[in-house]
Amino acid sequence: MDLKLSRYTVPTSIINPEEKPALRKRILYSAVSNTAVIVMDAVFHTLSNGSYEEIEQEVRTKLENASILVPADKNEFSAVLAENKIPNRMLSVILHATSHCLLGCHCGKKSRHESRASELTEKIMNYLDVQLQHDRFDAWHITWDGGDALADLPLVKEISQHNIKLSAKYDKLYTASMIINGENLHTDNFRNLFYDCRIRHFHIVMRGSMDTELNRQILSNIDHILTHVPFQPRDGIIFEIKVNVDKNNQDEIFDMIDQLGAGNLQNRVIFKFCSESSYCEDEHKYRFSYTPQEFAGLEIEYLVHAAKNGFPVNFLPSRALTSCPAVNENFVTVDVQGNMFGCYALPYTDHEYYVSNMMGNIFSDPSLHRTDLTFRRWYDELEMHHGACYDCNLFPVCGGGCRLKWGEGSDGCPSFRYNFEDRLILNYLAQKGAFNS
Repeated sequence: MDLKLSRYTVPTSIINPEEKPALRKRILYSAVSNTAVIVMDAVFHTLSNGSYEEIEQEVRTKLENASILVPADKNEFSAVLAENKIPNRMLSVILHATSHCLLGCHCGKKSRHESRASELTEKIMNYLDVQLQHDRFDAWHITWDGGDALADLPLVKEISQHNIKLSAKYDKLYTASMIINGENLHTDNFRNLFYDCRIRHFHIVMRGSMDTELNRQILSNIDHILTHVPFQPRDGIIFEIKVNVDKNNQDEIFDMIDQLGAGNLQNRVIFKFCSESSYCEDEHKYRFSYTPQEFAGLEIEYLVHAAKNGFPVNFLPSRALTSCPAVNENFVTVDVQGNMFGCYALPYTDHEYYVSNMMGNIFSDPSLHRTDLTFRRWYDELEMHHGACYDCNLFPVCGGGCRLKWGEGSDGCPSFRYNFEDRLILNYLAQKGAFNS
């Protein structure tokens, strides 16, 4: 069978330059199989020259199993896109408890601090009931968002307990998470959410100086919860701390990681680092934040620091079957006015894509809800070879990035595009147990 080097192969530079040329090695990574293989530099050059028959059979088989060598007639892009287009069987819903934004950028969203009306709560519960009657869903996930959901804890409890009953009624797996700033996440509130509402994962958003009263309170709450609430091993990670890095707080983040590490919280906390630019006002873009290329180096420093403190770190991304929620036909965000969107960043804005990605309103007849949302045509656009994704060797682990940013003319790529070689080498060191050396 004729073979070719997969277009989704990512090579590193030589990882042991101190060795003699004949002993030098590289890492070859497949973004399709998410597998890294160590090969001799000579093998890499043979692959690059297309002389696959010269590679010994054992090595060639290993490369074929890792999807680094693929059949010569395989249309790899079409194969990846076909997998991505297979509908998943998970219903994903973001519910806003208030209209306040926690994205952490500087876009000036029109936050009106509205809360849900009781009529809307009933409509949401009915909507979920109807959706779960469909055979196309095996499971469903609710994410609570919109500022501090604890401002209306009774609402969260009412809908959550309704969801638990629906899960039993339809025998479908129900999971839930919450995006929150953590200021009011005291132990009693946490117990209510974790046990009564079955919200088991909390995405804590931190921004600005790590030394503000707010951020100190957030860290104190996390420490107190993880110290005083008994968890089972199966509970796994409880908190994902999303830190919005800007040009004022970049140096403070190391101390924040050290503080949580000193509390021995490593088995319940992971970190996500980002540098959110404005979603809505171009004149502010990158005034406070970093471009993806600028941020990539900082991100590596933070990931290394977290790993050296014993926190779990995934240096390599997983296979991405969906680029972002806005592309997923089984995803919807419902704001406090009942407006339904395919993109979670659009509520309460006057963005140019607001109308074209609004499904409708939950109070309206479901037959009037739109399905032809602009962002959900993303894969059709890619199939026509539009955009940078077509030629990118990381497309299988990215899926296309942020559709909103691409629409704005910005770089929609994830930051790992700009530090992937560092990630490969760090992952290699971690697997060797030589990370700290």
